[in-house]
Amino acid sequence: MRRLFSRLFIAFLASLLCHGVAAQYPSRPIHLLVPIPPGGGPDIVARLIAPKLGDALGQPVVVENRVGGNGSQHHLTMERLKARAGINMVHVPYKGGAPATTATVAGEVAVMMSGTSTAPQIKAGRLRALAFTGPQRSRILPDVPAIAEFYPDLVMVQWYGLFAPAGTPEAVLARLRAEVNKALLAPDIKEKLTNAGGVEPWITTPAEFAAELRSQFATYAKLVKDVGAKID
Repeated sequence: MRRLFSRLFIAFLASLLCHGVAAQYPSRPIHLLVPIPPGGGPDIVARLIAPKLGDALGQPVVVENRVGGNGSQHHLTMERLKARAGINMVHVPYKGGAPATTATVAGEVAVMMSGTSTAPQIKAGRLRALAFTGPQRSRILPDVPAIAEFYPDLVMVQWYGLFAPAGTPEAVLARLRAEVNKALLAPDIKEKLTNAGGVEPWITTPAEFAAELRSQFATYAKLVKDVGAKID
């Protein structure tokens, strides 16, 4: 899943508890782990697809939030912009997009790099969108410039990925992929994703997704080293 109007990078991790043979899956509730607080982009997507997955699989899909601030893609995107534009700002870590948005609206910080969680605040006029990090302007807010218009080499794309534990049977993975894809393409889910900030489903293969991950690891490794970002 990808193509968010903010065009940043982030992912949510799904811990899919696979016990017994694939033919019996799932035999117990599935736990979907989201590494940010409730209200952020990955949390919104997870909570939209969880009920449909639960109905299709015959077991509840429980969304669990596990938070974490430094080293996020929002942090690294801002560090990259600072380096490219020659500006200096103090990084203030928050435990996710939702609390960071609240802080920005309240004036605790002057600017933030964010994803879909800020869409309602932008629409309500409580936040002002300055620029997008995609290769072109967003269709949601076409009057807001893309950073690439000033710095063509500065493009960030946000995606949400779904992961299962190593060793999960291929038959289970195939069923999960099919049901997730079906949920993403459901008209009501597509409409809600659009309203959440222009999220668009991106259906890909495991091999294509793995290649994307390897590419991003290479891109971010130097940046993480340069800024000294650490996971809290």
